[in-house]
Amino acid sequence: MNYLLYSSSSIAYPHFGVQLEEVENLIREGHRVTFAYCDGINNTCFKNMDSNMALCKACKLGYKYSLNKLPKEVELLPLKSNHNIKKHNFNYNNIEEIKKLSYREVSIGYGILSTFISFTRNPDLKLDDATIKYIDHLINQICNLTDAIYSLIDKVNPDAICVFNCRFFETKPLLDIAKSKKIDLICNEVVAHFKPNEPYRIEKYYNSMPHDIPNLKKKIINTWNISKLSKTEKVLIGESFYINKRNSEATGLINFTMNQKLGKLPLNWNIKKKNIVIFNSSEDEYAAIGNEFDRYALFNSQIEGIKFILSTIKSNEYQFYLRIHPNLSNIIADFHLDLLSLDDIYDNLTIIKAHEDISSNSLIDASWKVIVFGSTIGIESVYWGKPTILLAGALYHDLEALYKPKSEDELINLIKDELLPLDTLPAIKYGYFQMDREFGNFASKYVNLGLKHYSFLGFKFSQPNYMSFFESKLLMKLIYLFYSKLLIIFYKNKFPFPKTRITK
Repeated sequence: MNYLLYSSSSIAYPHFGVQLEEVENLIREGHRVTFAYCDGINNTCFKNMDSNMALCKACKLGYKYSLNKLPKEVELLPLKSNHNIKKHNFNYNNIEEIKKLSYREVSIGYGILSTFISFTRNPDLKLDDATIKYIDHLINQICNLTDAIYSLIDKVNPDAICVFNCRFFETKPLLDIAKSKKIDLICNEVVAHFKPNEPYRIEKYYNSMPHDIPNLKKKIINTWNISKLSKTEKVLIGESFYINKRNSEATGLINFTMNQKLGKLPLNWNIKKKNIVIFNSSEDEYAAIGNEFDRYALFNSQIEGIKFILSTIKSNEYQFYLRIHPNLSNIIADFHLDLLSLDDIYDNLTIIKAHEDISSNSLIDASWKVIVFGSTIGIESVYWGKPTILLAGALYHDLEALYKPKSEDELINLIKDELLPLDTLPAIKYGYFQMDREFGNFASKYVNLGLKHYSFLGFKFSQPNYMSFFESKLLMKLIYLFYSKLLIIFYKNKFPFPKTRITK
């Protein structure tokens, strides 16, 4: 087969290393491989959001001293800057209009928003002059890249395309173009390690992003089905995900409950009431992924949904507790601050702030039922036997493990009715998927995805094992630091990222 691989940055870890591993695998399997990479086609990327030429130079050096080690059969195609770049004018007045922006079958709006929101951690984008100017720049970047990818595909005529992730603006065109031209696409990702210094493992998603809910369900079920372990062994591994999270032990995911005190509840907890706990999610985390998530939301925003519930159910027999996601503890954006003011408006609500040590697990245990907007705590609640209502997209959405109302009336009925806990086996399968390090993903064979750690003149830093200069990883790192810490001072940021302070 004829494969086209693309890399948007050599200094992106472990992204570049995973693509190098893919090349080595495909060549050994006897395939034809073309490796295309950014050689200035974009002057902005998620590793260089200020468009500083010093970082571009460092990135180009990374490619120069890494790609020359690939097998000679690999055809290298650098995508260089286009000085005659066409200016594209799109009209938009708000986030929803940006989401609808499209160019040559590519959802450029979602790619831009996903990048922007990931860096600001703020889904409530304020379209001031600086932000509009920057978004217009990204629009031109992604449209120019889209044109280049179409030309690249026409030249290579690949049977399949391979890229690392497809969410940000510098990689999303490959996914959308592959779909439009009916070319198979492999989206590489990595599984986080359980222990420090343990190399990433690679997992693959076919013709979709890792966040595509229907395809993710298939992958979760397939990982369970292809496992050679007995059902008893798989159940134990799946259950260990929830037990480990409750005990603040390794699961491969960030632990947000480490500083919480198991058993601690709010002082006003009244066992005579029907206590309903609402767990919001970190709204920026899944914002602008695409329609893959947006179409599952019952409300336009989490605060809209929370306000609807609180204003509709006013009976004194109910008490609501809003556990604000710990990941928002340092966020001062409006979408977080507005949540903090809700208990001044509604008498039936108690706010549990992001930094408070009240236990999320104890809230689940003591609650009558749970309402979630997509965070992992939702599937945890299912495993621990609590009726759980899901109001938005989630990685576990299609596993039929939660109550999913399709209307506001249905939601109110689900809140008021006595609900039975749903089957926990789907939750166990999800837990197995998260803990699996054998059947649904694999270790690299040819490219070391680990990090080499250094201490130099009192500074500590790391360098990917797959990048070196004259076989020296340290020298390669020092060269990068020279560009990224020193030369960057002497180069003017061509398109400075808008400075929006939303963290403490």
